[in-house]
Amino acid sequence: MYHEENLGKYFNNLRRILRSKLELLDYYEQVVRYQELEKKAFLRLVFQRPVYSILRYIVYLPINILRYLDRISDRFYLSKIKNEVDVLRNEIKYIQKKRWTK
Repeated sequence: MYHEENLGKYFNNLRRILRSKLELLDYYEQVVRYQELEKKAFLRLVFQRPVYSILRYIVYLPINILRYLDRISDRFYLSKIKNEVDVLRNEIKYIQKKRWTK
């Protein structure tokens, strides 16, 4: 895994990776939030123009199915990144503890 002489370098690399993962986590949280807002806007449109919205929804059904699968993928990726961030934080805490308890 790592050796004592490379512990500082490993620690700094983990911190750099954690920073980039936190940025990615923030991005995907915004994407999921935007998708929820998009869904609310569509429902509002359905109530304003029901016939046109239903007809359009039926015509674009294959695309809507693909979008739904893409949204599921985004939510999965968001949970995956959250887990990676937790693991990285735990590893960093472990290394800090190990460095200070020598």
